[in-house]
Amino acid sequence: LGTQGVFAADQKEMLMQPCLPAQMRNATGAGDAFMAALAWAYLEGTALAETARAAEAAAAIAIEGEETINPAMSADAVRSRMAAK
Repeated sequence: LGTQGVFAADQKEMLMQPCLPAQMRNATGAGDAFMAALAWAYLEGTALAETARAAEAAAAIAIEGEETINPAMSADAVRSRMAAK
């Protein structure tokens, strides 16, 4: 949903989360980062809301980099961005 956030659903619940703030530099790779973090968080057994937040966090990190793959991207960076309010 872009700047409107993310809609997520599973067999038990559905939710809408607002977009995480980020400084746009390059949108290339944001969708790929979103999907990679979504899969990573799901495979880690993370609950739906946190899985969606991980995906949003990865996308936010991705768009803040000048390069196609932001060298700042890491599991720790995603966790840190998820925790930021």
